[in-house]
Amino acid sequence: MKIAIIGCGWLGKRLAKHLSSRNHHVLATTTSPGKVAELQKVAHEVHVLDFSKEFHPVFLKDKKFWHDIALPPRNQERKYVLLYAVMERAIDSIQKALAFAKEKGLELIILSSYESNVHLPKEGDYKVIYNVGPDEWLGYIEQAEYIFTNSFHACAFSILFEKQFYVGARHGDKVDTILKTFDLEDRRFT
Repeated sequence: MKIAIIGCGWLGKRLAKHLSSRNHHVLATTTSPGKVAELQKVAHEVHVLDFSKEFHPVFLKDKKFWHDIALPPRNQERKYVLLYAVMERAIDSIQKALAFAKEKGLELIILSSYESNVHLPKEGDYKVIYNVGPDEWLGYIEQAEYIFTNSFHACAFSILFEKQFYVGARHGDKVDTILKTFDLEDRRFT
């Protein structure tokens, strides 16, 4: 059977390997040219998709569409800097965001999926919010004064909501691609 896997990140790559081992013809896609050789080991065909700003699904809808979905943060009366970091340990982003928020006199809000982040400082004007839904996540981005992130989607929505944002370290090239596409490479601080 022919099977296409759109997006071969951590899960997609493992699925491709499993399906190939069961003699399925696997077509894998990635947005990262650097992953082609790795994916060719687990898939019969590998295609690199180039999601330019006109094509990536996030940009198929306008600011108003996403605004209508976004839920404003509950019980958030103070203006804030938002930190949303994914995957890698974001020590550099946490330190930069804390210093920036202090300089601006703003609270730092950290959105996280993990309830045990041992790299958080013991003191500082910040709060951590765990496990928000997509609509709340959009609301936090839309309402933030500034955003620190290493996430492609946080970059994309920062662009859509016309937010000032800064980008920390992240493996892979999706973040680099979006920054280059929008001529925002100066937003990277690492």
